[in-house]
Amino acid sequence: MLNIRKIAAEDKDILLEWRNDPRVYRHALNPNPVQKETHEKWFENILKSQTCFFYMGFFDGKKCGTVRYNLLDNETEAEVSISIAPEFQGKGLGFELMKRGEEQLKLDSKVKIIHATVFNDNAASMSLFLKSNFHPQKTILKKEI
Repeated sequence: MLNIRKIAAEDKDILLEWRNDPRVYRHALNPNPVQKETHEKWFENILKSQTCFFYMGFFDGKKCGTVRYNLLDNETEAEVSISIAPEFQGKGLGFELMKRGEEQLKLDSKVKIIHATVFNDNAASMSLFLKSNFHPQKTILKKEI
């Protein structure tokens, strides 16, 4: 069974480890490894944030991934980011983590609309969000010259 709780100070090191694992960051909006000092400052700010709802997932008592919601310009919309620990990828936990995150977000916030950004080559994330009833809104095209 999958459970979640709010991110805590004890999660700092595992988050950096996961973030810098190539299996995880290859699909991140910033696809470069993060330096420890940068991560520590970011994490300190996240713990104090009133505009971020960040949850750690547990499967059979082991940390398995995170789901984070950053409020947008109002209190009713947020951008979601989900990450599955390398050893738990491909096991179908993303859907349950997303579901539990949304349930908790409803209790913790006024969010009514969730946005997600997915790269075209990230079929697993696209499948997860479509299965979670997200609907495509626009396509952004890019060309290098």
